[in-house]
Amino acid sequence: RVLEFRDKPGDKVRMHGHPERLIYSFGPWKRKFFYPDGRSEIGEGRAGEEKWTPPVIHAGENIGDTNTHNLFIEFKQ
Repeated sequence: RVLEFRDKPGDKVRMHGHPERLIYSFGPWKRKFFYPDGRSEIGEGRAGEEKWTPPVIHAGENIGDTNTHNLFIEFKQ
């Protein structure tokens, strides 16, 4: 599955899940991620950067100064 994700500074995304995926960043972004076990962490990306992530359940908030614009390529289980 291929998804395009966009949001603005201050936007929040509720708890949800992803399978393994590749993330391509069209521009810089900075987010705070929240996990079901109460942990949180800061994530950042740069324009043109690719990241692979394992399956995850999280919520997020755009804490940066820029809009987020990413492409997610989610792999079949």
